[in-house]
Amino acid sequence: QLELIVLDDNPEIEDGIATIGHSIAWLQAKHDGVKFRASANGKLVLQIPASSKPIHLNVALAHDESDSIHDKAPTDQVINLLNKTKGGPRRWNTTHTVRGRLATSTFQGYVMDSITVPLKNAYNSWMRTSSLAFFPDGRLAVGTLPGDVWIVSGINDELDKVTWQRFAAGLYEPLGMKVVDGVLTAITRGRIVKLHDYNNDGEADFYEAFFNEDEPDKGWHAYNFDLEVGKDGSFYYGRTGGFSQWSVPGGVVKVSADGKTSTVIGAGLRVPNGIGKLPDGRITLGDNQGTYVPASKISITSPDAFHGAGSWTKHGDKYDPEKIVKPIVYMPQELDSSSGGQLWVKKDKRLGPLSGQYFHTSYGKAATMYVMMDKINNVMQGAVYSLPLKMESGTMRAAKSPVDGQLYYSGLPGWQAGATQEGSIQRLRYTGEKGIYLTEAKARKNGLQLTFTEPVKPDSVIKESFSASAWNYKWSKGYGSPQLKASEPEIRGIDELSIESLELSGNGMTLTVKIPKLIPCHNLKLDFAVDGANGTKLEGPVYFTIHQLPES
Repeated sequence: QLELIVLDDNPEIEDGIATIGHSIAWLQAKHDGVKFRASANGKLVLQIPASSKPIHLNVALAHDESDSIHDKAPTDQVINLLNKTKGGPRRWNTTHTVRGRLATSTFQGYVMDSITVPLKNAYNSWMRTSSLAFFPDGRLAVGTLPGDVWIVSGINDELDKVTWQRFAAGLYEPLGMKVVDGVLTAITRGRIVKLHDYNNDGEADFYEAFFNEDEPDKGWHAYNFDLEVGKDGSFYYGRTGGFSQWSVPGGVVKVSADGKTSTVIGAGLRVPNGIGKLPDGRITLGDNQGTYVPASKISITSPDAFHGAGSWTKHGDKYDPEKIVKPIVYMPQELDSSSGGQLWVKKDKRLGPLSGQYFHTSYGKAATMYVMMDKINNVMQGAVYSLPLKMESGTMRAAKSPVDGQLYYSGLPGWQAGATQEGSIQRLRYTGEKGIYLTEAKARKNGLQLTFTEPVKPDSVIKESFSASAWNYKWSKGYGSPQLKASEPEIRGIDELSIESLELSGNGMTLTVKIPKLIPCHNLKLDFAVDGANGTKLEGPVYFTIHQLPES
């Protein structure tokens, strides 16, 4: 037996017609047990009995201030809905063809192109582009915060004839998408939705509620963020803890491959706007500075991980900051004031020397950067380098094209986002021009070790081109944290570090920056400038997080 609430507020029911003020509901069914009834608390309930055979019924609703509302009762026979499950004609037949903009400025052979977003369109859709995912044939699906999904086709080197076609509408904040077995799958408020195009006409015919949360949240800031797919077909997404009614104060949710069960893998997250997946399948997340979060950070999560924000009954009401999961990296406000998602990019010569890196997006700074990781005594830490390529909107998601191998980004404006456009789709493209790039950055016992893709000119390695400073943060229920001296953690300020010497390796590709008495710190900023032997130049800063130092 199934019972569904149809309307509120004490209905009057007679012969399959229920009236509540100026609202009316009609019921048509070829089964005597299907009926309207009033519940004990005054709701209009549709009662459907258990049956071994299919039950066909119609329910129609209307609202009208006039007295003629009763004349609007539907007279059609009960509709057999099976013919509605094969896919119907398109509803949105107008497409928008645009010309993109190829970048004119370059960073070491990398440029940031722009695909024009049809901000003015036939459907008056607000194009705040929030997510994206590629089909195997190179078509790009783009989600918008107000609930649309568009298919972008015709993406080529010149971006001279790119077509936008509306694919779906009415989703609740699709902030992450993936194409799984050819089906576009989106995380939305309260559920994961699969969008099926049964007749391959470029428009979704069936919106499948693949997974529904046990505790959907109506909080104004209770977003569900990003979507990843595990090796076993399971799904992962981030769920906000700040401004939320969820009993878990923010966490990463794992949903089984069949959509039937879910678990929380790591909690204590404030606003985990983006997540990512490492090559070994572990899930990372980006969280944002605020209450209980001293600085924006990228962390690895696990089933029992507590990331420090809010209260979780499994851990009690009070927490020891020493037991909070240490992030791979902290990021100061100047680097990333509001984190996005992460994307591991396999080695691919089409993307050039930066392929193989773990990319991260910054919503707050409208930027993209990459994280160079290191493991010391089984503790993950790393360094971050931000590409000096300004983006058009608060950068949310990144995806690699299976056709051209380049990276594509979605962005939108919002709270403190460094945005100049209402929505943006951009392409990080490798031109093949020569450059010198930083690919490894590690902390060592008495200094820092930088590895480049090209030999460094020895005469460019001078102390005047290098400076280093370090600081810590303090975990508290306050909003963020001031910078505190790494050497004296209770004193505000930063430590200016003395650089003793600079040493190049024999092949000129590894530079050791010797810093006497280097100690662990939440952030170390290294400003630098070097010339490559190939005639190019690279400048910092690069930001380290140092939890551990090797013994030698």
